[in-house]
This record gives sequence, structure tokens and C-alpha cells, in this order.
Amino acid sequence: MYKYFHDPSSKTVYRCRSDPQVTELKFRGRLSGWQVSLDTDVTRADNWLASSSQWHFPVLELRQQEFEFPRYSREQAVSWFLQRHSPAQWNTIEIDEPTFDALESEYKAQALKNKRHV
Repeated sequence: MYKYFHDPSSKTVYRCRSDPQVTELKFRGRLSGWQVSLDTDVTRADNWLASSSQWHFPVLELRQQEFEFPRYSREQAVSWFLQRHSPAQWNTIEIDEPTFDALESEYKAQALKNKRHV
């Protein structure tokens, strides 16, 4: 399941999983913490192809952070992570999938028309 976000001022849409991935970290067989990560697909209207197959701005952002146990519970780690790394915190509005698909197509088409900046 995904969540979709739109930043109208920068003409950017984001798609990420509803819940971040959480991995238990162990040291000598005992729980030592959590690694929380979230992959976010990014489509920007101001992007351009820097080469035949490489966009100038990243189209995938991987954010991850580690949290110590017992200082952070699993729930606290996820909550803290989402407050700082979710597109919901980046001056965006949450949108539905059909709106995302339409905006993504529009922005990608615009980006493909952009000329390389020097």
C-alpha cells in the first residue's frame, strides 16, 4: 500500500509505502536497535535527462536511520523517523492514486521536454 503526495509550488509528486520498513538490529544475539527506512519515488517537472538514461535530479530517495534499543521502542523509532523523513513533512498535500498518476504523467512529460542545463 502506498501514500501519494504533491507539492504544487515545485510541481513535484512523491510515492512511498504507507509504512516504513523496520529491521531489528542485533548485537551478540540481543536486540540492539532498529533500522527504519523509506523509499520514495520522486517525479519533478523541472528535471531533465543529463544523459540518455540518467535524470539530473534523483528519482528515488532512500532515507534510513538507526535507533538504539532500549532508548527507543519500535513505535517511537517509526514515529520519530516519519516526523522527519516522510514527504508528508515537506510542504506537500496527500493525494489519491488517480491524481498521482495524472500528475506524474504530466510532470514526466514536461521533464522529458526540458533541455539540459549547463
